Amino acid sequence: MQEFLTKLSPERGWGESWEEIEFNSVREIVPNDRVRYGRPAEIAGAVAYLCSPYAEYISGATIRVDGGTVRGAF
Repeated sequence: MQEFLTKLSPERGWGESWEEIEFNSVREIVPNDRVRYGRPAEIAGAVAYLCSPYAEYISGATIRVDGGTVRGAF
């Protein structure tokens, strides 16, 4: 994803450094509260939690790991 967005950056005017490209492309493509893309460790953390005994009583829940891209209705 980083390589793809870096290639698109010149025509979109997102900047030159990855920090600029990430910030500007997120604002344009997938706005979220964190203004960045999710990291693999963040997804892994949610998976580890769901596989742990701490999540034993969870049933049929939607757990969003999206930085606030999709906001709840409440």
